[in-house]
Amino acid sequence: RAVLSQSTHVAFPFTVNEILRLSIPDAALGRGTNQLGALMLQEVGLAAFGSRVLQELSGGEQQRVHLARVLTQLRATESDRPQVLFLDEPVAGLDLRHQIETMQVTRKLMGERLAIIAVVHDLNLARSHATRALCIHDGRVAADGAPKTCFTPALIKKIFDVETKIQRNGALTFSQVPRT
Repeated sequence: RAVLSQSTHVAFPFTVNEILRLSIPDAALGRGTNQLGALMLQEVGLAAFGSRVLQELSGGEQQRVHLARVLTQLRATESDRPQVLFLDEPVAGLDLRHQIETMQVTRKLMGERLAIIAVVHDLNLARSHATRALCIHDGRVAADGAPKTCFTPALIKKIFDVETKIQRNGALTFSQVPRT
């Protein structure tokens, strides 16, 4: 399993490559792991960042490095056993392009042996990239199923008290919330 937190603080001036190497279990070190880290950096659009110090990067770039870190961790420990990638707000601090790319990269990795569980508050991103949605309201499951069937105007009104319309392209649009 691997976990990508909403934010990760690194106190020491590690380079991006060092961060990636730290994610690799001892048993997997040396088996092409430097190339694996470089491949994962390329996957998240940061191929030229390996020698940069993590703290010198923008918040969004740091988040993408940490995505590469957890992807490196999973790839370095591939086995016949199922794997799980937990993502807590993986697109926090990212611009629109990188939000979409992050969702595409993780979706592409899903497969028979890799499950991805993500907390995402952007309903349109979840609606367009997730295969299943679990909506929680007041600590209870309010909906569970395909995102396009879960994220209905009635459910969004119930959970968020926001009026919603579904556009022809499937995107959700939200009305302004009246001030109380």
